[in-house]
Amino acid sequence: MISLSRRSLHIHQYLITTLIFCFSKYQYDDCIKDCYTAVERGRELHADCRDFKMVSRALIRKATALAKLAKSSKDYDVAIETFQKALTEHQTQIP
Repeated sequence: MISLSRRSLHIHQYLITTLIFCFSKYQYDDCIKDCYTAVERGRELHADCRDFKMVSRALIRKATALAKLAKSSKDYDVAIETFQKALTEHQTQIP
């Protein structure tokens, strides 16, 4: 039987895989919505798992989808902020 933390990790990996699928099918709106869920789930896992890369990957997918949907410079600003959050999340390490 899979422990609770491993099960949660598998669910989060499934969400990341779903994001990849939505992105590859040009379903950017669905990708952005699913990113919120993946980031929330990933942040819940930080108590058990010290791998911040999964949250960073979800934020990168979200930022890329935002950039694809951007129609003005303000839209690009939101995408850039999301890319910066992804970089910060990826660099965060717990001693």
